Amino acid sequence: MNHTSAALGKEIRYQRRLSGLTLKQVAARIGVTGVQLHRYEVGTTGVTTGRLVAIANALGIRPDVLLNAATASEQPPVAVNPASIATQDFAAFLEMFMTIKDPSHRDALMAVARMMSSSSGQQPAAQVSANGTRDPRDVFVALAA
Repeated sequence: MNHTSAALGKEIRYQRRLSGLTLKQVAARIGVTGVQLHRYEVGTTGVTTGRLVAIANALGIRPDVLLNAATASEQPPVAVNPASIATQDFAAFLEMFMTIKDPSHRDALMAVARMMSSSSGQQPAAQVSANGTRDPRDVFVALAA
């Protein structure tokens, strides 16, 4: 059994179950036994191109759905620096936030951010201005520090 056959088989089984069809129903539609279809699903037997198309048709999906799942599992994971993503996201978010003219919209967005961050146990530090209101920019400056 190779990795591609196993990944393809897992996707066939997933799509079959998603469509609500039994092993025997799909096997009958594609002209093989239930045992043979099971071998495809567990990856012990490779699937020919023609059979792959027949399986996809029986499941009511395009063949590339099955192929994409199999090839995606072969790709090595890409190393991503979470700090660089956070910095890019933060910069984009701050830029968009600063274009919001309506203070009530900014307050609503801040409330959502507070709610989401409180679920992680973090409370952003916000400074209160002289008139007693919070300046959203101070929150972003505190978060970036």
